[in-house]
Amino acid sequence: MFARSGRPIVAQQNVLLVDDDSSVATLHRRKLEARGYRVVTTSDVDVALTLARQAQPRIIFLTVDRLGSERSPFLQALKRDDNTRHIPVTVLPAGHDHSLERLGLSRVGRELL
Repeated sequence: MFARSGRPIVAQQNVLLVDDDSSVATLHRRKLEARGYRVVTTSDVDVALTLARQAQPRIIFLTVDRLGSERSPFLQALKRDDNTRHIPVTVLPAGHDHSLERLGLSRVGRELL
């Protein structure tokens, strides 16, 4: 199924975006929403874990700084939990870049359908 724009319609797939930089999160959220995703964002990893359990997103986009250590407990908790271990996590580098494009978001979107 395609939208009038010619882009495939994603059946309102939920995605979770975890980013502590609100300007970068807004940029990524807009790009995902433009492609038909329903995006839930948070900067708090504890809230993100609760949201992952409740919302069961199709994918989690998680920003990680160069050290990455502050996100490790979150990733470990996701993988230990039977209700969340199946959710794929894509790690994005922190800062202003075009990570979603580099990941080939359209390819990721097709895999989620």
